[in-house]
Amino acid sequence: MKRTLLILAAMLSTLIAHAGDKEVAQVIAEEAKAKAALEKPAWLSELSVMFREGYDSDLFQHDYIEPSNIDSGFFAIMPKLGLDAGKLMSDEAKENGAPSTLSLIYAPEVYYYHSDYQENYAAHRVNNKVAGAAGDFSYELNSAFSFVDGDRESVSYPNSFNAYIVTHRDRRKHLKEVGDIKLRYDLDGWFFRPVAMLKLSDFHLKHRMDVPGYLNYTDRREVNGGIDVGREIFEGFYFTLGYRYGDQFQPRRSLSNINYSNTYQRVLGGFEGKPLKWLTLAFQMGPDFRHLSDRAVYPDSYREGNMVRIFVDGTATAQITSKDSLSFEAKQYQELSSVGQNEYEETVFGLTYKRLLTQALTFQLGCRAIEGDYEVGAGTALRDDWMIASKAGIVWQINKHIAVDAEYLNERGFSDIGMFPARDFNRSLASAGLKFSF
Repeated sequence: MKRTLLILAAMLSTLIAHAGDKEVAQVIAEEAKAKAALEKPAWLSELSVMFREGYDSDLFQHDYIEPSNIDSGFFAIMPKLGLDAGKLMSDEAKENGAPSTLSLIYAPEVYYYHSDYQENYAAHRVNNKVAGAAGDFSYELNSAFSFVDGDRESVSYPNSFNAYIVTHRDRRKHLKEVGDIKLRYDLDGWFFRPVAMLKLSDFHLKHRMDVPGYLNYTDRREVNGGIDVGREIFEGFYFTLGYRYGDQFQPRRSLSNINYSNTYQRVLGGFEGKPLKWLTLAFQMGPDFRHLSDRAVYPDSYREGNMVRIFVDGTATAQITSKDSLSFEAKQYQELSSVGQNEYEETVFGLTYKRLLTQALTFQLGCRAIEGDYEVGAGTALRDDWMIASKAGIVWQINKHIAVDAEYLNERGFSDIGMFPARDFNRSLASAGLKFSF
């Protein structure tokens, strides 16, 4: 009898333990299910909001006469939503050409200036990317659209101003679109890449002729298309030849017969890829043959409506160590003036160093030099303006949901022609941000 009771007790305890294990397993399963429900789905690339507080020492980038040295603190709210439908595509679909990337990023910005409410604005920025491949064929489309809902009144500089006083313009009401498309076919060490590009600026500002020095911004547009052919020199590194046909257009300003709209043909040579495991290069350079036709005034720099300039577009990125990277850019191209009175050659040099101090702490230091060398023509002034911008920043990723950062920017503008002191400015901008990611 005693033995029977012991057996029954053992069986009962086993049943109780088994029931307890089932309850524990059920609790664990429910917790895992709840955790999975809170996890960000693969197609949601980003859902975040940033709050930023800062100080701008010179809102209008002008030190000489009014508006000069108008400073202000500011507060900004910057939510961000990123979607990527490419994550929903099956591997089989991607192999057959379905997009591996089909992304849309909406990143609005709302800025409030404490000392000058006229400068407040809301910007709506939308970036799209579509990319995929099928065998030796691949494609990529990029689009960056922005609409700024700001004041419609421009700014007046009665004496003179630097060509790079663009911060006030970027706060005014306007829209911009920059997009490109690339198709590529690889064949036995060669690639063939048709390309096309669009740049559009549409300024929604009041035009006034009754205010001295008032900047009447004029819309501008550039489109081009062509092809690049690449030959593999060694694995992953190509020598390239390219051609572009393009058109730059800008409406003629009222009360002015000057117009610099033009067509151009561009021949390019270059290289791209990874010559070394830690180094990535992309470089193209060549002559730009430009032509103006049926215009009221030819600038002096054109000969019977023709001009030749050099186009440069190059980047280099070096992963020096697992924690250090260095990026360099060099560009040179012709651009239509946003006030519609000239065309200029813009030259850009930039250098950025990035250091991963710890797994959570990242430091970045950069410098950029930009020159606007204007063509000398009828009704235009001498202008060769520069801006040197230096920037430092640090980001602390406290955890995967919270990050804080601080950054400092200094911009110094000056003219290479000494008789224009009004084109000098020195602007500092300091800010700190708090970001929540979900």
